Amino acid sequence: MGQDMPFLEHLTDLRRRLMIVLGAFFGSLVLCFLFVDHIYQELARRSGEKLAILGPGDILSIYVKLSAVGAIAITIPIAAYQIWRFVVPALQERERTVALMYIPALFLLFLFGLSFSYFILFPMTYAFVLGLSNGNFDLVITANDYFTFM
Repeated sequence: MGQDMPFLEHLTDLRRRLMIVLGAFFGSLVLCFLFVDHIYQELARRSGEKLAILGPGDILSIYVKLSAVGAIAITIPIAAYQIWRFVVPALQERERTVALMYIPALFLLFLFGLSFSYFILFPMTYAFVLGLSNGNFDLVITANDYFTFM
């Protein structure tokens, strides 16, 4: 069976692991913000149009959203590993190896879902919604609306 730990030791371990996850999130947030212009260019080119902004607040809002989504994507495997490290003392040896297999599976399924949404689902949905206008509207897509829809 697993190791017995006093309650305060559990809380200390949990706090340490949460600090690691938060540190990873904020570190990756800064990293993504440094490259947010490249991320924006890559994602915006799929719109097929030049995106408009309505004010200076939109630029910051879009860049923060893109950086946060990138930071979450980077932090997910780190958080999964930290969760596993937190519960592993209570697991038996067989349970540990089975639980450890979930971390790469979680990350790969996350990447698969993200790829499916970005390459298949989003283009179909975007084309369908734009097709609803039937030429009845002068279409100006703001960058904020585009990324919120994405």
